[in-house]
This record gives sequence, structure tokens and C-alpha cells, in this order.
Amino acid sequence: MRLLIPLDGSLLSEQALEPAMHLLRRAPAPHTVLLVRALTGSLGAQDCLAEFPNPHAALLLDEAVEAMLDYLREVTHGPFLRGITVQSVVRQGDPAQVVRELADECQADLLVLTSHGRTGMVRQTWGQVATHIARASPVPTLLVRPEGQRFPDMGRSEPLTLLVPLDGTALAESAIPLAAHIAKDVRGAIRLLRVVPTTNMSDAVWQRERDAFDELTAWHDRLEAHGIPTARGVAWGDTAAQIVHTARHHRVDTVVIATSVHPSGTRGDRVTEAILHTTRLPVLLTHPPRRSSMPGGHQYGSTRDMPCPL
Repeated sequence: MRLLIPLDGSLLSEQALEPAMHLLRRAPAPHTVLLVRALTGSLGAQDCLAEFPNPHAALLLDEAVEAMLDYLREVTHGPFLRGITVQSVVRQGDPAQVVRELADECQADLLVLTSHGRTGMVRQTWGQVATHIARASPVPTLLVRPEGQRFPDMGRSEPLTLLVPLDGTALAESAIPLAAHIAKDVRGAIRLLRVVPTTNMSDAVWQRERDAFDELTAWHDRLEAHGIPTARGVAWGDTAAQIVHTARHHRVDTVVIATSVHPSGTRGDRVTEAILHTTRLPVLLTHPPRRSSMPGGHQYGSTRDMPCPL
């Protein structure tokens, strides 16, 4: 598995390292981690050249890059990355664009980011960057809350469990192949959930519940047939609230959600945002597969035709 972890030099961004390693060590080798730092703002090359005559601008830029590489090398020698192949890259540009380019070049399977915290200007700033990267990412992105829950270590006997909420749309179902791949890799389990929005208990609601359960059963049987332990359930009420409640009640380890590449204020996007701002669990965002002229193919990549194990 190849993980790409963007850092900005803050302790907040570094909190993505521990859960990333807990997940990585559950997957079959080989493992590779790419640490990325984007060179932005006043240290950009154009700003340097405008303010300083050559060769001073080039020297200042080289010193900035070397300082960032020193920082990444220091992180590499930290406790969480021991025994893991790590590469460090510093590249000039907008963080989201830098991550997108490197994810494609290095065929990353997964991005791991610390999402925004509840308070503090640094957390708000990094949270905005993390959200932007997640939305622009060509590969699935795992968002970890800095004050939230972590993946369990290898000593836990229960399998790592992924909750996949469905709503009857192809977009929501596009998260299932990703969840299935990861569950296979980490010997995990999947819980499928369908929430039926309702304000009364009419006959139509009961019919929707039966239809929803039939839909879940079809996916449940396919996943079980491929050796993935799977549970299923239907809930009523507010979609985001029921997803968060189910995740807490059944002690799942992460929520896997398919979201549009460019959020447009749709109901699904609003539900995703509500979950991201409510749950303390890691949330794995993926975009539905779509045609792309980019070469190659990630195991988990969402802009390519990801093979479904089902």
C-alpha cells in the first residue's frame, strides 16, 4: 500500500501519522509512505525573484527547500515510521495541486490528512487546506480528527470495521469497491447502513424500509461470498445523525463515503459535511470512478477505473 501524507510543519498535520501507520501495518507488504510539503506563499519562487535580485532569490529558495526537507527527514525518524520505506518531497505550488500531481505521479493508493479541529486559528487554517485537498484529490482521502478516535493497534481481536452508508444512488454505492478492497487488505469487516428519511410511519415508509433492506441484502450477500464479513441494517430519521449514531453504537473504526468531485450543495454533499463535523471517527472520502486520460491505475484510485473485487 502506498500512502501520501501532506504536512505543513505543524503538530496538527503530524497527527495523521499514527493512524496512518496503524492502518498500514494491517495491510500486506510492501509499504511505502510519501511525505509531502508544499512551498507556498512568500517563499514562492516568483515572490523571491521579485523581491531579491539573482542569485539571492535562488539561494533563498534553496535554503527554504532544504529546511523543509530537513523537517521531513526529522519526521521520518520519528516513532511511527520505523521500519517503513519513506520518501520525502518538497514541491512549489498550491498544496492541493501539489498533492494531486504527486498522487498521480507516485500512484498513491490513499491520502491521509488531519482534518480541522474545533478551535484555534492554526487548526482552522490547516482544516481548510485539508478539506480542499480532499475535495481535489484523485485518490481516496482519509480525514482524521485531531481530537478523535484512532485505529486500533494490532493487538485487538475484533476486525477493523468499515461503515458504508448507502442511499440507493450509484454515487453512494461507488464506495463499496473501495471498502471491499481495504477490508480484504486488512482482513476487516463491513457494515452497510441505509437510512430511510421519514416524518411519519405510513405504508410508503414501510415499503421503503423493505426495499432498502432488500438492497442491502443483495450487497451483503455479494460481499460475504467474497470472504468479507458483512453486517447490514436500516435506520429511520436524519441521515447524518443516524450514520454517526450507528458508527458509535456498533463501534466501527471508520466511515467510507463516496462524494462528488466538485461539491455542488447536493443533499449527499450536505450529509457528508454534517458527518465530517459531527463524528470523531476517521472518515474515508472517495470519488466515483470516472473516465480519465491519465495513465496507469491505482489500486484504490478514484479517477481511474478501479477494479471491483465483487
